[in-house]
Amino acid sequence: MSLNKRKLIFIFIFIFLLLSVFGFGTSCSEKRPFVRLEPPADSKGRLYVIRPIETALAAWTYEFELKKYKGHFKESSETVTVSVFRLANGGFYAEDLEEGFYRLTVASKPDVDKILRIEKRKTSFYRFIIFNEKEISLPDFFIKEITQEEALGDLLEGEHLNESLKRIE
Repeated sequence: MSLNKRKLIFIFIFIFLLLSVFGFGTSCSEKRPFVRLEPPADSKGRLYVIRPIETALAAWTYEFELKKYKGHFKESSETVTVSVFRLANGGFYAEDLEEGFYRLTVASKPDVDKILRIEKRKTSFYRFIIFNEKEISLPDFFIKEITQEEALGDLLEGEHLNESLKRIE
């Protein structure tokens, strides 16, 4: 390969990486850092979905779908979309929800889901985990319920996590 081709390839890769990093950094319109836990509204429960700061696939943002079951999830699989939101590395999502059963899914990975039970005047915390079992392997994803103490540890990490805004209702 000639020297000019190598330089051209190097410049192309450099520009691509620069634009990718710049694009990821500016894709969020507004960043609201975590300040404190908010109590749920009187007749609702509060949900926090947290993506702590991790190195595994840190550059990728994942879209989530939150759907509410019409009744008990064992009796009916019929759902209504409540929210669609994106979580970047070091982000969190919070919302007050009606009491009931919900299904939280990673949109690009429908088999990565969690059935949640939201109760009135209670706060529920879930952590989105990305991990690799080996150095060179496809990542695995997991949504895990965590305690308030674990959630606060994640939310106060670094310079505090940033809130992800709801995209649809």
